[in-house]
Amino acid sequence: GLIGLVGTAAIALMIWSPAGLVRDQLAARIKAKTGRDLVIAGATRLSFYPSLAIAMNDVSLSAPPGMGGDPTIKMRSLQASVPLLPLLQRQVNVEGLTLRAPVIDLHVDARGRRSWDFASLIPAEPVRYAQAGSTRAPAGGIPRELKDFVQSASPDSVEASTSRGPLAALEALSLQDVRIEGGVVRYRDDRTGVNEEITAIDGRFAMANISSPADAKGSLVWRSEPIAFDVRLTSPKTLTEDRPARLALKLAGRPIDLDYEGTVTLGRAPETEGTLALKAPAVRALLALLGAAQADSTPFNAANATGRLKLSEQAVTLSDAT
Repeated sequence: GLIGLVGTAAIALMIWSPAGLVRDQLAARIKAKTGRDLVIAGATRLSFYPSLAIAMNDVSLSAPPGMGGDPTIKMRSLQASVPLLPLLQRQVNVEGLTLRAPVIDLHVDARGRRSWDFASLIPAEPVRYAQAGSTRAPAGGIPRELKDFVQSASPDSVEASTSRGPLAALEALSLQDVRIEGGVVRYRDDRTGVNEEITAIDGRFAMANISSPADAKGSLVWRSEPIAFDVRLTSPKTLTEDRPARLALKLAGRPIDLDYEGTVTLGRAPETEGTLALKAPAVRALLALLGAAQADSTPFNAANATGRLKLSEQAVTLSDAT
């Protein structure tokens, strides 16, 4: 009887393929939450092994309306794992996602508009854009580009008045198992000419909901240097509420081994504070990775540092340090 039930379910799925249902519901949900168009130009198919999943090929998420340029996200394929029983009842519950060869385009145009802003997440109101000012960081401060990116997710920033940032789209979303294979992240700012790219991103991400801990582990390549990462954030939701969240970060590679445990806060005054242990077996390679001028001329070879790190807009402080 059990074998017959399974066989009947398999035949039913082959005759009534739910691939189109999953594709349409996924596109509708993303449109409702982000205001963007999810375009699936390739084939959508159902697979049974190693688990029931819907695979969609040649997938892209459009840039903000009126901004133009490359899609904010495009990927070779997107695979969504779905449980069988809800699917037979025409309900789509996504248990896991696999993104193959995704390219994420973080773009700031000449008018200051950002490709990761999701203005439709809040009631419509006149659109306001950040004013492009001096690109120089204050003495001892963080680079303007990093500050702009951090503040775009802040609930108190100018950008937040028209966009609550990408975290807002996760309010009702559970991501138990998200895998990225061969990912690329590109950041460019047309106002300053900054252009950065991180490639070969392979990793896994898990978050039961936006209030629960988020874990990410994997590897990437930045400026030709392979780096492994392991990140744990206690609650992404606290970041949207201008409250400190606990962060544990580990980076490992040829130019750097970094272990950080502390807090991070996003808001009017983004700040990070906690204990830091850093090993740089090759200081020249580390300075080159950070884009320092004349990195080859440094007299140092290896360096170790421990202490308490505090990073704010005004200064970088390392206290109780060795």
